[in-house]
Amino acid sequence: MDALVAYSRLANYIESISDPDEFIPQIISFTKSLSYREYFYFSFEPDGSVNIVFNNRVHRLDSARRPIRKIYMDRKNECLLLDGRETVELFGGLLSRFLPEGVTGYSSYIPIACTANREAHLLLLGAPTSEIHKQLEKYQILQLIGVECDRHFRKLTEFQEATAISLSLQERRCLVWASQGKSMDEIAVIIGIKRRTVEYHMTNARQKLGAGNLTQAVYRATKAGILI
Repeated sequence: MDALVAYSRLANYIESISDPDEFIPQIISFTKSLSYREYFYFSFEPDGSVNIVFNNRVHRLDSARRPIRKIYMDRKNECLLLDGRETVELFGGLLSRFLPEGVTGYSSYIPIACTANREAHLLLLGAPTSEIHKQLEKYQILQLIGVECDRHFRKLTEFQEATAISLSLQERRCLVWASQGKSMDEIAVIIGIKRRTVEYHMTNARQKLGAGNLTQAVYRATKAGILI
C-alpha cells in the first residue's frame, strides 16, 4: 500500500481515539499494510525500568536490565534504515526476549526522545526491501508515526505499582498461568493446590483489579506490570 494512503487512514482514525488501547490494532494494521513484520516501542523511565509495547501487550523490564547499545550518538535525532545485522547489533539484547527466532529484513528506527531525562524509541521491523523506508522518510511519515505512538503508548505504560503490591503471591501465580491459557484444573495441578483454592485466588484478584471476568483481570494485571 502507498505510504501516504496508509498514514492518511491512520491519521483520520486516531483523531477520534480516546482510549489508548484502541490505538494498538490501528498501528498493527498500519505496520502490516506497509509490509513490516512487527512494531516495537520502548522507553526508559527515570527509575531505569524499560516500558515496552509489543505484540498487542504491554511489558516491563526491571531496572537491572538495559540490554541496548547506544544509537549512533552523532545521528541520534535521525530516522535510520537498518538491515538485519544492524538491528541485532543495536537492539538484539532487548529484542531477543520477544523475538527469539531473530530479526530479518530491513528495520526503520525512529528516535522519539533522546534527552538526558527521557528516552523513547520505535522500531518497525522486518520489511522485505528498503524502499518503504525511503518513501516514509521522504514524506516525514516516520517522524509523525513516532510522535503518535509515543503519545498513545505513554498512556498505556503508566503502570500501577500499588495494584501490583496489593495482589498476593498466589493470586499473581494463578494469573500468570491463566495468561498462558491454562485452565483452573491445570493451574491447580501446576501450583499444587485444590481447584477451589484456585477459584478463590482468581476471584480475589479480579476484585482487587476491578475486573468483571478473568480475561479482563489478566489484561489489567499485564498492563500494571504484574505478570512480567
